[in-house]
Amino acid sequence: MSCKELTLSYKVYRFKNERALFKKIVSIESEKREIEERLKHDKEFFLRREAYFVKNYPNEYIVIMAGKVIGHHKNIEELIKKLHKKYGSAPFFISKARTDPSYVIIPSRKFLS
Repeated sequence: MSCKELTLSYKVYRFKNERALFKKIVSIESEKREIEERLKHDKEFFLRREAYFVKNYPNEYIVIMAGKVIGHHKNIEELIKKLHKKYGSAPFFISKARTDPSYVIIPSRKFLS
């Protein structure tokens, strides 16, 4: 009797047959789509309120989960430690409320010589 395996993020799933393996893959793909959709909505939430965040939390990292601000901090490492302690490995959206432009202008080489 052969055993099928699926490895994801340090987790190994073992299945007795291909049907069970297929069902798990479909389940994981569905969960992945749900997470991607939620993160997309969280990003849109941030962008709609970006001016508010810049005014009230200048240059801080803002954390959004399921359409709610769940944290903010100037130090991203400290923020992530707190988030993982409180929420485990749950996915969340993080962006910085920048007071400076978040783009870079790179001049053409011919103007640099």
